[in-house]
Amino acid sequence: MTCDRYRFSHLFPKCSKATITTANDVSSSVIRVGTIPLSSTLEIEDLLIVSSLNCNILSMNQLVKSHNCVALFFPTHCVFQNIHTREKIDSGRQMGGLYYLEDGFQH
Repeated sequence: MTCDRYRFSHLFPKCSKATITTANDVSSSVIRVGTIPLSSTLEIEDLLIVSSLNCNILSMNQLVKSHNCVALFFPTHCVFQNIHTREKIDSGRQMGGLYYLEDGFQH
């Protein structure tokens, strides 16, 4: 989920009156749905635009399922690998408790 519609490579109208509820129990409307490139090798589909968010929230479950990959997290970095071949798809580094993809989409 994100509030930044400019990150999307494809946008679609929302299907219904969808809402999300955040961890602090605040409900917000979903404005649109689309695809965001995370890097040159990874993208995530069916990502929600929620105007009230002030950060980006990524579902690791959605990412690893859609790319048939595994995500390995280490104290200083992370690696995404093809689940069958173990070939590296992408990697990232840890900064300030968050992981950033090496060639991640910058806006």
